[in-house]
Amino acid sequence: MKTIDFYKGSNEEIVVALGFFDSIHVGHKAIINRAKDVSKTLNCNYAVFTFTNDVDSVLDCSNGLVFTYQERIEKLEKLSVNTVISTNFTKEFSQVDALKFFNTLITNFKVKAIVCGKDYRFGRNGVGNVNLLSELCKNIGIELHVVDDVTSNGIRVSTTDIKHLLLRGEIELANQLLGECYSITGEVVHGREVGREMGFPTANVVIDSNKVKIKMGVYKTHVILNGKVYNGITNYGSRPTFDLNDVLTETYLDGYQGDLYGKVITVYFDKFIRKCIKFNNIEELTLQLQSDLREIQ
Repeated sequence: MKTIDFYKGSNEEIVVALGFFDSIHVGHKAIINRAKDVSKTLNCNYAVFTFTNDVDSVLDCSNGLVFTYQERIEKLEKLSVNTVISTNFTKEFSQVDALKFFNTLITNFKVKAIVCGKDYRFGRNGVGNVNLLSELCKNIGIELHVVDDVTSNGIRVSTTDIKHLLLRGEIELANQLLGECYSITGEVVHGREVGREMGFPTANVVIDSNKVKIKMGVYKTHVILNGKVYNGITNYGSRPTFDLNDVLTETYLDGYQGDLYGKVITVYFDKFIRKCIKFNNIEELTLQLQSDLREIQ
């Protein structure tokens, strides 16, 4: 994967997929696939433009990222994207007018074509739209390809809707819009190892503070390690039985034996099972975990 700073540019001829690409949902994937197809026709590479941070946090309207920048980079790699153009979204960037943004793009890169969704906005206060972009591209002979909205049950797929589903714990619907399972990637850290004493050793992953806080509870999950898929039970959130309020994920990998400390893993969320419950003792918690395990098998 090659990442290029928007303001440094490149001399390579490219097709650029424009958008925020803040969750790589099915609509984003449709734009990326179109960019890939156009690049084959024009015999050049293609690149995806995205921001390295949370745009909404700068605009003071954020409830967190679906995926961090690094998680998005990894997902783009899996989609065979080999070039990403990125920059940090700042207050100053938010004040760049549409024409200046466009001129910076075509000055810093050898753009042969642009691909975007029909709701794409750019420039200060989002005044730039596909009509303006079409006019600007036409004036200098750059192809513009506008991709229709992707819908689910008649509703346009959006990151905002995905966040709302995650906040409500509606993981299965969120996964449909994402076109894959929602996931959390992080390093496995040491915990209090109470789960190990109970016969349910867990891989504890601290959640990136920039990510959206999904509904706290217990989820059916899976983890892929060394090419093998392990079904899991993941507690997302606090641990009321032990009066611990910090938010993290604790995942029991059914059938896995080994030391994961210090390793980076990705936990994929499949289904919401139940809310977090404060049990009277460890024995009650153990019985519930055994019941949860039967549900994921």
